[in-house]
Amino acid sequence: MKKCSLILCEKKMSPKSKKSLSSAEIVFKPMWEILKTSLLKAGINDIFFLFEKEERTEKLRNFILQNKNSDIFIAEGTTPFISKQTIEKSYEAFLKNGRKTTAVVSDFCDSFSALWVKVSDLKKHCAFEKDEEISLNDIAGDFDRINEFISRKNEDFLKSENLYEASQLSEYKRRKILEKLMLSGVEIPCTQGVVISEDAEIESGVKIHPSTIIMGENKIFCGAQIGPFARIRPGCVIGKNAKVGNFVELKNAFVEENAKISHLSYIGDSFVGKEVNIGCGCATVNFDGRNKNKTIIEDGAFIGCGVNLVAPVKIGKDAFVAAGSTVTEEVEANSLSIARARQVNKEDWVLKKKPYKRMK
Repeated sequence: MKKCSLILCEKKMSPKSKKSLSSAEIVFKPMWEILKTSLLKAGINDIFFLFEKEERTEKLRNFILQNKNSDIFIAEGTTPFISKQTIEKSYEAFLKNGRKTTAVVSDFCDSFSALWVKVSDLKKHCAFEKDEEISLNDIAGDFDRINEFISRKNEDFLKSENLYEASQLSEYKRRKILEKLMLSGVEIPCTQGVVISEDAEIESGVKIHPSTIIMGENKIFCGAQIGPFARIRPGCVIGKNAKVGNFVELKNAFVEENAKISHLSYIGDSFVGKEVNIGCGCATVNFDGRNKNKTIIEDGAFIGCGVNLVAPVKIGKDAFVAAGSTVTEEVEANSLSIARARQVNKEDWVLKKKPYKRMK
C-alpha cells in the first residue's frame, strides 16, 4: 500500500511573526526537517508540509487527490523527534487494525503525537477550509473511534508550543549529541557553549574545548584539537593532530594532519597542507563579490601574523609569507613573500600636527 504524510506547520513563532514555529532550529536544523528525515528513512517520500492557510485549497486538494488510495501519516511539525522505528511500527499496527484510524499514544502520559489514516477516510471526515489553524487534535476529533499504538519512547512526544520550548528541545538534543560523542571517546572537558551537529563525523581521540560550534557535515580525525570559541562551518575536513584554536572560523576547508591555525583567523574555501603553520589574524580572502575562490597552502608553509591571502592564490611547499602581507600572486616553494609597504617614520609629526584634541 502506498504511504504519504501530512505535516501540520501552520502555527507561527509569535502572533506577529510570519514564520512557522516548526522552522525554529534544533541544533542547526528546522524542526520540520528533523521529522522529514525520519519519514524518509521510514520509506515515506511523498510529504506535504502545510505551512500556509492558502495551501489548503489547490495544493492540499491536489495532494489528497493524488493519494486518494494511500495511507497517510499525520503529525505536527513541532513534534520533531518521532522516530523512524515508531513510524514503521505504528504503521504495522494500523494495518493489523484493518486500516482503521490509529494514533501513536504514550504509555506514561495522556498524549498522542501522530495519526495513521486512510486518505479516503480523511476526505470524508476533515474539512480543511476552516479559518483557524488545523491541529492534530482537530483531525482526531472528527473520528468517532481511534485505535491506539502505544509508544514507550519519550522523544516521540516532545513538542514545542512556543520559541522558549523550542529552545528547550534544542538544548535536549544538544546534550544527547554530546553524550553520544563522549561515550564514543571524543574528549569534551567542559560542555559549556559546545554545539555540534549530529551530521558531523568526529573520531575518538578528538578534543573539543568550550564554546566550540560545529555545523553541518564535517569530518574531524583522531588527535585534532578544536577551540575554544572556534566555529567550524559545513564542508570541512580536519586531519589527525591538527589544531584549530580560539576564535578561528573554517568553512569548506581541508586541513591536513599536524597543521596549526592557532587563533583569530578565517580560513574559507581552502586547502591547508601538512605541518602548515598559520599565524594570528590571518584571512583567506575568498569572495570577490561574485564567486568563492580557492586558496591552496602546500605542506610545510609558514604564514605570518596578519596576512591576507587573496584567492585564487597558491602558497608553495615550505614557503614563508611575512607578517602583515597581502598576497595576490603565487608564492613559489621555499620562497619568502613580503607584500607590504616599506615603513616610514616621520620625526616630530605629532608635535607639528597635534592630531588629538588633548594636545594643545
